[in-house]
Amino acid sequence: MGPWPLRHERAGDLELYRARIGERLGRKKPTDTKAFFRFHTYRGVGARGLLDVAAEHGRQLDPDKKLRQLRRVGLTRKARQDTT
Repeated sequence: MGPWPLRHERAGDLELYRARIGERLGRKKPTDTKAFFRFHTYRGVGARGLLDVAAEHGRQLDPDKKLRQLRRVGLTRKARQDTT
């Protein structure tokens, strides 16, 4: 982690991390069902914040992967619910 993100973290600017996560999930192709985040990507908002942003992008915690909060978190695309 460089000095710029660390400066934002010390100042309490957690939107930087939320924006990074959202940006990365926004770049994923619709056919990509899995996404992985290493700890340095979401450390400012924590695992809960990561899951909140992921939910906004239609992602959820991957049930097939073991949750290792201080290393990496695996996400998968939410299954669509048919409303018919």
